[in-house]
Amino acid sequence: MVLFFTNSIKKDIATFENEEMRHIQNALRKATGDNIHFTDGNGTFYTGEILSVKKKSMEVRILSKNEKEPISPYLHIAVAPTKNMDRIEWFVEKATELGVNEISFIQCKQSERKHIKLDRLNRIAIAAMKQSLKAYQPKLNNLISFEEWVGAQSSSSLLIACLQEDTLSFKEAFKESASTCICIGPEGGFREEEINLALGNGFKALSLGDFRLRTETAALTSVSNFRLLNEE
Repeated sequence: MVLFFTNSIKKDIATFENEEMRHIQNALRKATGDNIHFTDGNGTFYTGEILSVKKKSMEVRILSKNEKEPISPYLHIAVAPTKNMDRIEWFVEKATELGVNEISFIQCKQSERKHIKLDRLNRIAIAAMKQSLKAYQPKLNNLISFEEWVGAQSSSSLLIACLQEDTLSFKEAFKESASTCICIGPEGGFREEEINLALGNGFKALSLGDFRLRTETAALTSVSNFRLLNEE
């Protein structure tokens, strides 16, 4: 099945524009009267019939819909964007495939990147959602300072990955079925004052193993471990 995306839905009519419309027409050669499958990114799969094709838009009549439960338990990854954005884009794509619910981008003391293109990252997440046939698009939050972000978190389990002596392994820190937030630092690591700030706000220090991991590798490892432990 090929899955498309639109969040432009009114009553029983969905509207497709731009790249998504061109893909339906040109790549799959769909025309008036043909059926397509799509999602709104908010938990619903649709089947629809193409009603009309105009120069800049396509209208599809909804024939059926299938609402899916949210991916559970809730996983929120906070990560400091790398200097090379290709690596963070790769993480967003793969984390979406693995079922992350939310990604926040944080600016730390040793961050080398101060700007991100959230629109592009959302497009990558949507493409990964469609490719992996998921009904939910992860929530992506714009870049914010670590200090502002850390005090606003309220997940049941708060973890910060760091290279300290008194850290918990993933299995030790894991809480079954608990909403979880895991914080991954920049390429230079968190500074001591940042770790202390997180610990003072209810975070626990997390170890991801004996090896030093790249930022995007640590973030994706966290998603994979979390989902695997919950499946077990």
